[in-house]
Amino acid sequence: MIKFVKLYEKCFCQNNGMDQQLEANIIQKFRNIYREADSVMQTLRPVCRKGCSWCCYQLIELLNWEAPILIDYLKKNKHRPIFAEVRNNLSEWFRFCHHTCASQSELTLDEAFQHLPAEQARKRIPCPFLVDRCCVVYPVRPLSCRLHISRISSRICRINPLNDSDPDALAYRKKVVNDIVQHVPTTLRLLPLLIAPLFGFEKQILYFETYRLVPDL
Repeated sequence: MIKFVKLYEKCFCQNNGMDQQLEANIIQKFRNIYREADSVMQTLRPVCRKGCSWCCYQLIELLNWEAPILIDYLKKNKHRPIFAEVRNNLSEWFRFCHHTCASQSELTLDEAFQHLPAEQARKRIPCPFLVDRCCVVYPVRPLSCRLHISRISSRICRINPLNDSDPDALAYRKKVVNDIVQHVPTTLRLLPLLIAPLFGFEKQILYFETYRLVPDL
């Protein structure tokens, strides 16, 4: 079993004792950020289309303020038949993760990104939410997915599933995240670890590690 070391928080709902109303306001702000991000990405004219899922074999990260939006969506929809496939994908991801990092009794977030992404792409281990080449949580997908686009050709992503996002999209993401972390305590999560308890995989992890983000990433 891999132990993910706790640095700041055990779960997304603990935000340094922040007032609940303030938390709710920030979460609503993120919904607005999502809408604005979608609009900005469309102005860049991406070639990405439904079913083009080559980038969905990367290790997905999200910010702690995005977690409540995703968790709320999952609680309302996880009993739909299609989410049985999500559970299967999550089980496959944990088998892959444990096999890849079998020699690690503890794993930091930095180490996870050193060990896992290249192997995940090489072995074609999908994001848990990728079903039939489509994202089943597309309306609430995190910023790391919303701002990952190509303006050249999907062929590049097919050849290299670890292909980075368009430079203008990356610059926009840096601006958005930098604005967030300047105003509220913000941490980074790995998506599979966040959703594990909702699908019965809480025993697969002891803690998920979180990193406090600072401005000028």
